[in-house]
Amino acid sequence: MTHEARCVLCQQELDDSAKKRMEQFRDFLASNAQQETDSARRTFQGRLQALKDCEPTTDQTDSQLAELRLESEDLAEAAEALLRATTTRRDAALEAVEGDAPLPALPALNSVGDEIRAEAANLRDRSKDLLKDNTPQKRAALRSRIMEVESREALGDSMDAVVAEIQRKRELAAYTEALKETNTKAITLKSSDVTKRAVTDRLASAFQEELDKVGFKQLKVTLEPHKGIRGALYHKLTLRQAPSAELSRIASEGESRALALAAFFAELSTAADRSAILFDDPVSSLDHTWRENVARRLAEEACGRQVIVFTHDIVFVLALERAAESRGANCSHQYIRSEATGAGVSTPELPWVAMRVKDRLGVLKKRWQEAEKLHRTASRETYERAAIEIYGLLREAWERAVEEVLLDGVVERYRQSVETRRARKLADIADTDCDALDAGMTKCSRWLRGHDQPPAENTSVPEPDEVKQDIDALNGWVTTIRKRRN
Repeated sequence: MTHEARCVLCQQELDDSAKKRMEQFRDFLASNAQQETDSARRTFQGRLQALKDCEPTTDQTDSQLAELRLESEDLAEAAEALLRATTTRRDAALEAVEGDAPLPALPALNSVGDEIRAEAANLRDRSKDLLKDNTPQKRAALRSRIMEVESREALGDSMDAVVAEIQRKRELAAYTEALKETNTKAITLKSSDVTKRAVTDRLASAFQEELDKVGFKQLKVTLEPHKGIRGALYHKLTLRQAPSAELSRIASEGESRALALAAFFAELSTAADRSAILFDDPVSSLDHTWRENVARRLAEEACGRQVIVFTHDIVFVLALERAAESRGANCSHQYIRSEATGAGVSTPELPWVAMRVKDRLGVLKKRWQEAEKLHRTASRETYERAAIEIYGLLREAWERAVEEVLLDGVVERYRQSVETRRARKLADIADTDCDALDAGMTKCSRWLRGHDQPPAENTSVPEPDEVKQDIDALNGWVTTIRKRRN
Protein backbone atom coordinates (compact mmCIF):
# COMPACT_ATOMS: atom_id res chain seq x y z
CA MET A 1 0.00 0.00 0.00
CA THR A 2 1.45 3.48 -0.99
CA HIS A 3 2.21 6.44 1.31
CA GLU A 4 -0.66 8.50 0.00
CA ALA A 5 -3.30 5.85 -0.03
CA ARG A 6 -6.85 7.01 0.71
CA CYS A 7 -10.08 5.39 1.78
CA VAL A 8 -12.29 4.55 -1.19
CA LEU A 9 -15.37 5.75 0.60
CA CYS A 10 -14.34 8.96 2.41
CA GLN A 11 -11.19 9.81 0.53
CA GLN A 12 -9.25 10.42 3.71
CA GLU A 13 -5.64 9.51 3.84
CA LEU A 14 -5.04 6.33 5.66
CA ASP A 15 -2.90 6.42 8.70
CA ASP A 16 -0.55 3.68 9.57
CA SER A 17 -3.05 1.74 11.61
CA ALA A 18 -5.62 1.94 8.86
CA LYS A 19 -3.10 0.80 6.35
CA LYS A 20 -2.27 -2.06 8.58
CA ARG A 21 -5.89 -3.00 8.83
CA MET A 22 -6.32 -2.81 5.10
CA GLU A 23 -3.30 -4.98 4.52
CA GLN A 24 -4.63 -7.53 7.00
CA PHE A 25 -8.03 -7.50 5.20
CA ARG A 26 -6.28 -7.97 1.86
CA ASP A 27 -4.34 -10.89 3.18
CA PHE A 28 -7.55 -12.44 4.56
CA LEU A 29 -9.34 -12.13 1.28
CA ALA A 30 -6.40 -13.59 -0.65
CA SER A 31 -6.11 -16.52 1.73
CA ASN A 32 -9.87 -17.47 1.60
CA ALA A 33 -10.06 -17.43 -2.25
CA GLN A 34 -7.12 -19.75 -2.56
CA GLN A 35 -8.72 -22.23 -0.24
CA GLU A 36 -11.93 -22.17 -2.15
CA THR A 37 -10.05 -22.57 -5.38
CA ASP A 38 -8.10 -25.54 -4.10
CA SER A 39 -11.20 -27.09 -2.71
CA ALA A 40 -13.05 -26.64 -5.97
CA ARG A 41 -10.15 -28.10 -7.91
CA ARG A 42 -10.01 -31.15 -5.68
CA THR A 43 -13.71 -31.66 -6.04
CA PHE A 44 -13.43 -31.35 -9.79
CA GLN A 45 -10.58 -33.85 -9.98
CA GLY A 46 -12.40 -36.30 -7.80
CA ARG A 47 -15.53 -36.16 -9.89
CA LEU A 48 -13.50 -36.36 -13.08
CA GLN A 49 -11.78 -39.51 -11.80
CA ALA A 50 -15.10 -40.96 -10.72
CA LEU A 51 -16.43 -40.28 -14.20
CA LYS A 52 -13.43 -42.05 -15.71
CA ASP A 53 -13.83 -45.01 -13.36
CA CYS A 54 -17.50 -45.27 -14.08
CA GLU A 55 -18.25 -48.42 -16.18
CA PRO A 56 -21.98 -48.63 -16.86
CA THR A 57 -21.57 -52.07 -18.47
CA THR A 58 -19.64 -54.81 -16.61
CA ASP A 59 -19.71 -58.58 -16.30
CA GLN A 60 -21.94 -58.19 -13.31
CA THR A 61 -24.45 -56.01 -15.19
CA ASP A 62 -24.39 -58.50 -18.08
CA SER A 63 -25.21 -61.34 -15.67
CA GLN A 64 -27.98 -59.28 -14.06
CA LEU A 65 -29.41 -58.36 -17.44
CA ALA A 66 -29.42 -62.06 -18.40
CA GLU A 67 -31.36 -62.89 -15.24
CA LEU A 68 -33.73 -59.95 -15.85
CA ARG A 69 -34.29 -61.11 -19.43
CA LEU A 70 -35.61 -64.41 -18.08
CA GLU A 71 -38.37 -62.49 -16.31
CA SER A 72 -39.02 -59.58 -18.74
CA GLU A 73 -37.42 -59.24 -22.14
CA ASP A 74 -38.75 -55.69 -22.68
CA LEU A 75 -37.50 -54.41 -19.33
CA ALA A 76 -34.09 -55.99 -19.94
CA GLU A 77 -33.89 -54.28 -23.37
CA ALA A 78 -34.83 -50.89 -21.83
CA ALA A 79 -32.22 -51.28 -19.08
CA GLU A 80 -29.58 -52.26 -21.60
CA ALA A 81 -30.45 -49.16 -23.73
CA LEU A 82 -30.15 -46.94 -20.65
CA LEU A 83 -26.70 -48.35 -19.92
CA ARG A 84 -25.62 -47.72 -23.50
CA ALA A 85 -26.87 -44.11 -23.33
CA THR A 86 -25.10 -43.59 -19.99
CA THR A 87 -21.87 -44.85 -21.50
CA THR A 88 -22.26 -42.39 -24.41
CA ARG A 89 -22.82 -39.44 -22.00
CA ARG A 90 -19.75 -40.42 -19.98
CA ASP A 91 -17.55 -40.61 -23.05
CA ALA A 92 -18.84 -37.23 -24.32
CA ALA A 93 -18.21 -35.54 -20.95
CA LEU A 94 -14.69 -36.91 -20.70
CA GLU A 95 -13.93 -35.81 -24.26
CA ALA A 96 -15.20 -32.27 -23.54
CA VAL A 97 -13.20 -31.94 -20.36
CA GLU A 98 -9.99 -33.32 -21.77
CA GLY A 99 -10.38 -31.33 -25.03
CA ASP A 100 -11.41 -28.14 -23.29
CA ALA A 101 -14.48 -28.03 -25.52
CA PRO A 102 -18.13 -27.33 -24.80
CA LEU A 103 -20.33 -30.28 -23.90
CA PRO A 104 -22.45 -31.31 -26.92
CA ALA A 105 -26.21 -31.67 -26.71
CA LEU A 106 -27.20 -35.15 -25.57
CA PRO A 107 -30.58 -36.94 -25.69
CA ALA A 108 -32.50 -37.25 -22.48
CA LEU A 109 -32.18 -40.44 -20.46
CA ASN A 110 -35.20 -42.71 -20.13
CA SER A 111 -34.86 -44.02 -16.61
CA VAL A 112 -36.18 -47.50 -15.87
CA GLY A 113 -35.50 -47.36 -12.16
CA ASP A 114 -39.15 -47.48 -11.18
CA GLU A 115 -39.82 -50.43 -13.43
CA ILE A 116 -36.78 -52.33 -12.12
CA ARG A 117 -37.73 -51.60 -8.52
CA ALA A 118 -41.23 -52.84 -9.25
CA GLU A 119 -39.86 -56.01 -10.85
CA ALA A 120 -37.55 -56.53 -7.85
CA ALA A 121 -40.51 -56.19 -5.52
CA ASN A 122 -42.40 -58.71 -7.64
CA LEU A 123 -39.49 -61.16 -7.48
CA ARG A 124 -39.26 -60.73 -3.72
CA ASP A 125 -42.93 -61.53 -3.39
CA ARG A 126 -42.53 -64.61 -5.61
CA SER A 127 -39.51 -65.64 -3.58
CA LYS A 128 -41.53 -65.47 -0.40
CA ASP A 129 -44.28 -67.56 -1.99
CA LEU A 130 -41.74 -70.14 -3.20
CA LEU A 131 -40.14 -70.33 0.21
CA LYS A 132 -43.54 -71.02 1.69
CA ASP A 133 -43.98 -73.90 -0.77
CA ASN A 134 -40.41 -75.23 -0.28
CA THR A 135 -41.40 -78.68 1.00
CA PRO A 136 -39.37 -81.93 0.50
CA GLN A 137 -42.13 -83.30 -1.74
CA LYS A 138 -42.10 -80.32 -4.07
CA ARG A 139 -38.31 -80.23 -4.13
CA ALA A 140 -38.27 -83.90 -5.08
CA ALA A 141 -40.87 -83.26 -7.80
CA LEU A 142 -38.83 -80.37 -9.17
CA ARG A 143 -35.63 -82.44 -9.14
CA SER A 144 -37.47 -85.22 -10.94
CA ARG A 145 -38.74 -82.75 -13.50
CA ILE A 146 -35.23 -81.35 -13.99
CA MET A 147 -33.80 -84.83 -14.45
CA GLU A 148 -36.54 -85.66 -16.93
CA VAL A 149 -35.82 -82.55 -18.97
CA GLU A 150 -32.09 -83.24 -18.90
CA SER A 151 -32.69 -86.86 -19.89
CA ARG A 152 -34.91 -85.80 -22.76
CA GLU A 153 -32.18 -83.45 -23.92
CA ALA A 154 -29.56 -86.26 -23.77
CA LEU A 155 -32.01 -88.61 -25.50
CA GLY A 156 -32.41 -86.14 -28.32
CA ASP A 157 -28.65 -86.11 -28.88
CA SER A 158 -28.52 -89.94 -29.08
CA MET A 159 -31.84 -90.62 -30.80
CA ASP A 160 -30.43 -92.79 -33.62
CA ALA A 161 -28.46 -95.03 -31.24
CA VAL A 162 -31.46 -95.37 -28.90
CA VAL A 163 -33.81 -96.35 -31.75
CA ALA A 164 -31.27 -98.92 -32.97
CA GLU A 165 -30.93 -100.38 -29.44
CA ILE A 166 -34.72 -100.62 -29.08
CA GLN A 167 -34.87 -102.54 -32.35
CA ARG A 168 -32.06 -104.84 -31.20
CA LYS A 169 -33.89 -105.53 -27.93
CA ARG A 170 -37.06 -106.35 -29.82
CA GLU A 171 -35.24 -108.79 -32.08
CA LEU A 172 -33.46 -110.35 -29.09
CA ALA A 173 -36.78 -110.84 -27.30
CA ALA A 174 -38.23 -112.45 -30.43
CA TYR A 175 -35.26 -114.80 -30.74
CA THR A 176 -35.50 -115.68 -27.05
CA GLU A 177 -39.15 -116.61 -27.42
CA ALA A 178 -38.31 -118.65 -30.51
CA LEU A 179 -35.59 -120.51 -28.59
CA LYS A 180 -38.04 -121.32 -25.82
CA GLU A 181 -40.26 -122.96 -28.40
CA THR A 182 -37.33 -125.14 -29.55
CA ASN A 183 -36.46 -126.33 -26.04
CA THR A 184 -36.17 -130.12 -26.14
CA LYS A 185 -36.72 -130.61 -22.41
CA ALA A 186 -40.38 -131.55 -22.83
CA ILE A 187 -39.51 -133.89 -25.68
CA THR A 188 -36.69 -135.42 -23.62
CA LEU A 189 -39.00 -136.00 -20.63
CA LYS A 190 -41.65 -137.60 -22.80
CA SER A 191 -39.09 -139.67 -24.71
CA SER A 192 -37.46 -140.79 -21.45
CA ASP A 193 -40.81 -141.84 -20.05
CA VAL A 194 -41.71 -143.80 -23.18
CA THR A 195 -38.24 -145.36 -23.33
CA LYS A 196 -38.40 -146.45 -19.70
CA ARG A 197 -41.73 -148.16 -20.24
CA ALA A 198 -40.98 -149.66 -23.65
CA VAL A 199 -37.22 -150.25 -23.68
CA THR A 200 -35.56 -150.06 -20.27
CA ASP A 201 -37.10 -153.20 -18.76
CA ARG A 202 -36.45 -155.15 -21.93
CA LEU A 203 -32.91 -153.84 -22.14
CA ALA A 204 -32.15 -154.63 -18.49
CA SER A 205 -33.49 -158.17 -18.90
CA ALA A 206 -31.46 -158.68 -22.08
CA PHE A 207 -28.35 -157.42 -20.28
CA GLN A 208 -28.73 -160.00 -17.51
CA GLU A 209 -29.21 -162.74 -20.12
CA GLU A 210 -26.04 -161.65 -21.91
CA LEU A 211 -24.10 -161.69 -18.63
CA ASP A 212 -25.20 -165.30 -18.14
CA LYS A 213 -24.11 -166.19 -21.67
CA VAL A 214 -20.58 -164.86 -21.15
CA GLY A 215 -20.46 -166.42 -17.68
CA PHE A 216 -20.02 -163.16 -15.75
CA LYS A 217 -20.84 -163.67 -12.09
CA GLN A 218 -18.09 -161.76 -10.29
CA LEU A 219 -20.06 -158.55 -9.70
CA LYS A 220 -23.75 -157.82 -9.30
CA VAL A 221 -24.24 -155.27 -12.07
CA THR A 222 -27.54 -153.84 -13.35
CA LEU A 223 -28.41 -151.63 -16.30
CA GLU A 224 -30.47 -148.60 -15.29
CA PRO A 225 -31.66 -145.36 -16.95
CA HIS A 226 -29.24 -142.51 -16.38
CA LYS A 227 -30.38 -139.23 -17.94
CA GLY A 228 -32.07 -137.83 -21.03
CA ILE A 229 -30.38 -135.42 -23.41
CA ARG A 230 -32.09 -133.85 -26.45
CA GLY A 231 -34.82 -136.44 -26.65
CA ALA A 232 -32.56 -139.46 -26.04
CA LEU A 233 -32.49 -141.53 -22.84
CA TYR A 234 -29.09 -142.88 -21.83
CA HIS A 235 -28.46 -145.89 -19.61
CA LYS A 236 -25.52 -146.77 -17.37
CA LEU A 237 -24.16 -149.80 -15.57
CA THR A 238 -24.24 -149.65 -11.78
CA LEU A 239 -23.24 -151.91 -8.94
CA ARG A 240 -26.32 -153.24 -7.26
CA GLN A 241 -24.76 -152.99 -3.77
CA ALA A 242 -23.19 -149.55 -4.37
CA PRO A 243 -25.10 -147.57 -7.04
CA SER A 244 -23.04 -144.40 -6.48
CA ALA A 245 -19.69 -146.13 -6.99
CA GLU A 246 -17.82 -145.64 -10.26
CA LEU A 247 -17.85 -149.05 -11.92
CA SER A 248 -14.75 -148.42 -14.05
CA ARG A 249 -12.66 -147.99 -10.87
CA ILE A 250 -13.80 -151.33 -9.47
CA ALA A 251 -14.00 -153.73 -12.41
CA SER A 252 -10.77 -155.19 -13.83
CA GLU A 253 -9.88 -154.90 -17.50
CA GLY A 254 -11.23 -158.35 -18.24
CA GLU A 255 -14.44 -157.69 -16.28
CA SER A 256 -14.89 -154.34 -18.04
CA ARG A 257 -14.61 -156.04 -21.44
CA ALA A 258 -17.14 -158.71 -20.48
CA LEU A 259 -19.58 -156.06 -19.21
CA ALA A 260 -19.11 -153.98 -22.36
CA LEU A 261 -19.82 -156.99 -24.58
CA ALA A 262 -22.92 -157.91 -22.60
CA ALA A 263 -24.21 -154.33 -22.76
CA PHE A 264 -23.51 -154.18 -26.50
CA PHE A 265 -25.36 -157.40 -27.25
CA ALA A 266 -28.22 -156.33 -24.98
CA GLU A 267 -28.64 -153.10 -26.93
CA LEU A 268 -28.24 -155.02 -30.20
CA SER A 269 -31.14 -157.24 -29.23
CA THR A 270 -33.47 -154.21 -29.30
CA ALA A 271 -32.60 -153.40 -32.94
CA ALA A 272 -34.56 -154.97 -35.78
CA ASP A 273 -31.86 -154.73 -38.47
CA ARG A 274 -29.33 -157.50 -39.08
CA SER A 275 -26.41 -155.41 -40.22
CA ALA A 276 -22.83 -156.58 -39.75
CA ILE A 277 -21.02 -155.96 -36.47
CA LEU A 278 -17.27 -155.62 -35.96
CA PHE A 279 -15.11 -156.29 -32.88
CA ASP A 280 -11.51 -155.24 -32.36
CA ASP A 281 -9.82 -157.50 -29.80
CA PRO A 282 -13.00 -158.38 -27.87
CA VAL A 283 -10.90 -160.41 -25.43
CA SER A 284 -7.32 -160.23 -24.23
CA SER A 285 -4.94 -162.41 -22.28
CA LEU A 286 -6.64 -161.12 -19.11
CA ASP A 287 -10.01 -162.45 -20.29
CA HIS A 288 -9.18 -166.18 -20.31
CA THR A 289 -12.04 -166.72 -17.86
CA TRP A 290 -14.60 -165.63 -20.46
CA ARG A 291 -12.74 -166.50 -23.68
CA GLU A 292 -14.72 -169.64 -24.53
CA ASN A 293 -18.04 -168.08 -23.54
CA VAL A 294 -17.38 -164.97 -25.62
CA ALA A 295 -16.42 -167.13 -28.60
CA ARG A 296 -19.67 -169.10 -28.27
CA ARG A 297 -21.68 -165.86 -28.02
CA LEU A 298 -20.04 -164.43 -31.14
CA ALA A 299 -20.60 -167.70 -33.02
CA GLU A 300 -24.25 -167.65 -31.95
CA GLU A 301 -24.65 -164.12 -33.28
CA ALA A 302 -22.87 -165.11 -36.52
CA CYS A 303 -25.72 -167.49 -37.28
CA GLY A 304 -27.98 -164.49 -37.94
CA ARG A 305 -25.64 -161.75 -39.14
CA GLN A 306 -22.10 -161.13 -40.33
CA VAL A 307 -19.64 -160.88 -37.44
CA ILE A 308 -16.14 -159.52 -38.09
CA VAL A 309 -13.50 -160.01 -35.40
CA PHE A 310 -9.99 -158.56 -35.31
CA THR A 311 -7.73 -160.26 -32.75
CA HIS A 312 -4.11 -161.05 -31.93
CA ASP A 313 -5.09 -163.97 -29.68
CA ILE A 314 -4.47 -167.29 -31.50
CA VAL A 315 -6.18 -169.22 -28.70
CA PHE A 316 -9.27 -167.07 -29.17
CA VAL A 317 -9.14 -167.71 -32.94
CA LEU A 318 -9.20 -171.47 -32.29
CA ALA A 319 -12.05 -171.03 -29.81
CA LEU A 320 -13.99 -169.09 -32.43
CA GLU A 321 -13.42 -171.84 -34.99
CA ARG A 322 -14.67 -174.52 -32.61
CA ALA A 323 -17.70 -172.47 -31.62
CA ALA A 324 -18.58 -171.67 -35.23
CA GLU A 325 -18.20 -175.31 -36.26
CA SER A 326 -20.40 -176.56 -33.42
CA ARG A 327 -23.18 -174.10 -34.39
CA GLY A 328 -22.89 -174.54 -38.12
CA ALA A 329 -21.80 -170.94 -38.76
CA ASN A 330 -19.59 -170.31 -41.78
CA CYS A 331 -16.11 -169.12 -40.80
CA SER A 332 -13.53 -167.51 -43.08
CA HIS A 333 -10.12 -166.12 -42.20
CA GLN A 334 -7.97 -163.23 -43.27
CA TYR A 335 -4.42 -162.95 -41.95
CA ILE A 336 -3.09 -159.36 -41.86
CA ARG A 337 0.61 -159.02 -41.14
CA SER A 338 3.64 -156.83 -41.61
CA GLU A 339 6.47 -157.81 -43.95
CA ALA A 340 9.64 -156.20 -45.27
CA THR A 341 7.65 -154.64 -48.10
CA GLY A 342 5.33 -152.90 -45.67
CA ALA A 343 2.40 -153.37 -43.29
CA GLY A 344 -1.11 -154.49 -44.16
CA VAL A 345 -0.25 -157.59 -46.18
CA SER A 346 -3.43 -159.73 -46.22
CA THR A 347 -3.84 -163.41 -47.06
CA PRO A 348 -6.75 -165.82 -46.54
CA GLU A 349 -4.59 -168.34 -44.65
CA LEU A 350 -4.22 -168.29 -40.89
CA PRO A 351 -0.80 -168.30 -39.27
CA TRP A 352 0.70 -171.81 -39.14
CA VAL A 353 0.15 -172.13 -35.40
CA ALA A 354 -3.60 -171.56 -35.85
CA MET A 355 -4.07 -173.82 -38.87
CA ARG A 356 -6.04 -177.05 -38.74
CA VAL A 357 -4.58 -180.30 -40.16
CA LYS A 358 -6.22 -179.88 -43.55
CA ASP A 359 -4.75 -176.41 -44.00
CA ARG A 360 -1.33 -177.54 -42.78
CA LEU A 361 -1.29 -180.33 -45.36
CA GLY A 362 -2.01 -177.70 -48.01
CA VAL A 363 0.94 -175.61 -46.84
CA LEU A 364 3.22 -178.66 -46.77
CA LYS A 365 2.33 -179.58 -50.36
CA LYS A 366 3.05 -176.01 -51.46
CA ARG A 367 6.38 -176.02 -49.64
CA TRP A 368 7.24 -179.37 -51.27
CA GLN A 369 6.62 -177.87 -54.72
CA GLU A 370 8.97 -175.00 -53.91
CA ALA A 371 11.62 -177.43 -52.56
CA GLU A 372 11.31 -179.69 -55.63
CA LYS A 373 11.97 -176.68 -57.85
CA LEU A 374 15.01 -175.75 -55.75
CA HIS A 375 16.22 -179.32 -56.16
CA ARG A 376 16.20 -178.83 -59.92
CA THR A 377 17.43 -175.24 -60.18
CA ALA A 378 19.44 -174.36 -57.06
CA SER A 379 22.33 -175.77 -55.08
CA ARG A 380 22.08 -178.90 -52.96
CA GLU A 381 22.57 -176.94 -49.77
CA THR A 382 19.64 -174.64 -50.61
CA TYR A 383 17.40 -177.64 -51.25
CA GLU A 384 18.43 -179.36 -48.03
CA ARG A 385 17.54 -176.29 -45.94
CA ALA A 386 14.08 -176.21 -47.53
CA ALA A 387 13.58 -180.00 -47.06
CA ILE A 388 14.65 -179.87 -43.39
CA GLU A 389 12.21 -177.02 -42.76
CA ILE A 390 9.45 -179.13 -44.35
CA TYR A 391 10.17 -181.98 -41.94
CA GLY A 392 9.96 -179.61 -39.00
CA LEU A 393 6.53 -178.42 -40.15
CA LEU A 394 5.50 -182.00 -40.91
CA ARG A 395 6.28 -183.03 -37.34
CA GLU A 396 4.09 -180.17 -36.01
CA ALA A 397 1.33 -181.30 -38.38
CA TRP A 398 1.56 -184.87 -36.92
CA GLU A 399 1.20 -183.39 -33.41
CA ARG A 400 -1.80 -181.33 -34.45
CA ALA A 401 -3.31 -184.44 -36.10
CA VAL A 402 -3.08 -186.34 -32.81
CA GLU A 403 -5.33 -183.73 -31.12
CA GLU A 404 -7.69 -183.08 -33.98
CA VAL A 405 -7.95 -186.48 -35.74
CA LEU A 406 -6.72 -189.35 -33.58
CA LEU A 407 -8.23 -188.00 -30.34
CA ASP A 408 -11.08 -186.33 -32.28
CA GLY A 409 -10.77 -183.12 -30.27
CA VAL A 410 -11.49 -184.74 -26.94
CA VAL A 411 -8.60 -182.76 -25.46
CA GLU A 412 -6.77 -179.81 -27.01
CA ARG A 413 -3.99 -177.58 -25.79
CA TYR A 414 -5.12 -174.26 -24.25
CA ARG A 415 -8.74 -175.39 -24.17
CA GLN A 416 -10.27 -175.55 -20.72
CA SER A 417 -12.92 -178.16 -21.42
CA VAL A 418 -12.58 -181.90 -22.13
CA GLU A 419 -15.10 -183.12 -24.71
CA THR A 420 -16.07 -186.38 -22.99
CA ARG A 421 -18.94 -186.98 -25.42
CA ARG A 422 -16.38 -187.61 -28.15
CA ALA A 423 -14.53 -190.28 -26.14
CA ARG A 424 -16.59 -193.12 -27.69
CA LYS A 425 -14.83 -192.63 -31.02
CA LEU A 426 -11.45 -193.31 -29.45
CA ALA A 427 -12.31 -197.02 -29.13
CA ASP A 428 -11.40 -197.68 -32.77
CA ILE A 429 -7.77 -196.62 -32.39
CA ALA A 430 -5.68 -199.51 -33.74
CA ASP A 431 -2.03 -200.47 -33.43
CA THR A 432 -1.56 -199.60 -37.08
CA ASP A 433 -2.63 -196.05 -36.31
CA CYS A 434 -0.07 -195.77 -33.54
CA ASP A 435 2.66 -197.43 -35.64
CA ALA A 436 2.14 -195.00 -38.52
CA LEU A 437 2.17 -192.09 -36.06
CA ASP A 438 5.36 -193.33 -34.41
CA ALA A 439 7.09 -193.86 -37.77
CA GLY A 440 6.17 -190.42 -39.05
CA MET A 441 7.20 -188.60 -35.87
CA THR A 442 10.49 -190.54 -35.70
CA LYS A 443 11.48 -189.68 -39.26
CA CYS A 444 10.58 -186.03 -38.85
CA SER A 445 12.51 -185.78 -35.60
CA ARG A 446 15.59 -187.18 -37.33
CA TRP A 447 15.82 -184.17 -39.63
CA LEU A 448 14.97 -181.43 -37.13
CA ARG A 449 17.47 -178.66 -36.67
CA GLY A 450 19.25 -179.06 -33.34
CA HIS A 451 19.65 -182.84 -33.70
CA ASP A 452 23.32 -183.45 -34.54
CA GLN A 453 23.81 -186.26 -37.08
CA PRO A 454 26.70 -188.74 -36.41
CA PRO A 455 29.53 -188.10 -38.91
CA ALA A 456 29.91 -191.83 -39.59
CA GLU A 457 26.29 -192.14 -40.65
CA ASN A 458 26.75 -189.68 -43.53
CA THR A 459 23.05 -189.86 -44.50
CA SER A 460 21.75 -187.38 -47.06
CA VAL A 461 18.52 -185.43 -46.70
CA PRO A 462 15.69 -187.32 -48.46
CA GLU A 463 15.05 -186.57 -52.11
CA PRO A 464 11.90 -184.72 -53.18
CA ASP A 465 10.02 -187.91 -54.01
CA GLU A 466 10.67 -189.32 -50.54
CA VAL A 467 9.63 -186.05 -48.90
CA LYS A 468 6.37 -186.14 -50.86
CA GLN A 469 5.77 -189.73 -49.73
CA ASP A 470 6.16 -188.68 -46.09
CA ILE A 471 3.63 -185.85 -46.58
CA ASP A 472 1.24 -188.25 -48.30
CA ALA A 473 1.67 -190.69 -45.40
CA LEU A 474 0.21 -188.11 -43.00
CA ASN A 475 -2.54 -187.25 -45.45
CA GLY A 476 -3.43 -190.94 -45.86
CA TRP A 477 -3.37 -191.55 -42.12
CA VAL A 478 -5.78 -188.64 -41.53
CA THR A 479 -8.08 -189.71 -44.36
CA THR A 480 -8.22 -193.33 -43.18
CA ILE A 481 -9.21 -192.43 -39.62
CA ARG A 482 -11.86 -189.91 -40.66
CA LYS A 483 -13.45 -192.30 -43.15
CA ARG A 484 -13.52 -195.04 -40.55
CA ARG A 485 -15.31 -192.84 -38.02
CA ASN A 486 -17.77 -191.31 -40.41
